[in-house]
Amino acid sequence: MTDIEEVDKRFESKIKELKEILPEHYKKDMSSPRNCAAWTVASILDILGIDNLNIINMATPLAVVGGNCGALEGGLMMVGLILGKKGKKPFNHLVATIEGLKFVKAFEKEFGSIKCKDLTGLDLLTEEGQKAYVNENIWEQKCYKHVIGAVKTIRDLYKRKIAKII
Repeated sequence: MTDIEEVDKRFESKIKELKEILPEHYKKDMSSPRNCAAWTVASILDILGIDNLNIINMATPLAVVGGNCGALEGGLMMVGLILGKKGKKPFNHLVATIEGLKFVKAFEKEFGSIKCKDLTGLDLLTEEGQKAYVNENIWEQKCYKHVIGAVKTIRDLYKRKIAKII
């Protein structure tokens, strides 16, 4: 099996797992420690073979707070990790900008926006938005798909780079 085939296999397995568990995830417990940003980061870390709760915890506040989709924000973190070869290589900020924009543009092309409010139809920075998020089952209808989309986008853009570092 080539390195690229191994990367594809890891992504296929992770995407299948996410499709099975994510839609129902918050029906069991809305106080889950993982949100869209954390799920995206944890998924890519698993594919890369990295076990680091600190990185997942760093991603968690990115959901909603910055205005962009948390899956997008977590995905951007992982782009940096991949390009930096899992902490083994610093990279130029211009390269980071270009690669980050590639990821953002691909995500936006798939979902029509990068903004949480546009994607959910709610302002999740308000109490009313949070209640509607739960009552209208927004995670089950929309948000989990953004996590899977971010993971697929990273696969599509960076699988060759990932094959060189796993």
